[in-house]
Amino acid sequence: MVNLLDFEPVNERISKIRFKFEHYNLTLISTYAPTEETNEVAEEEFDISLEKVYDAFPNSDMKRVL
Repeated sequence: MVNLLDFEPVNERISKIRFKFEHYNLTLISTYAPTEETNEVAEEEFDISLEKVYDAFPNSDMKRVL
């Protein structure tokens, strides 16, 4: 049995979804990374946002960045 625990669009480039399985939780972080044409500030903001989202979930979760 799988239960949806949480879904949240973080911003226009990142969304997160968390599932509860019988013996573990799975966190999926969907991303649309900036391209090479994007300025360095936007790339840095994306990296910071992604790191905050990733670190916000417990270490016991299985985490995958897509």
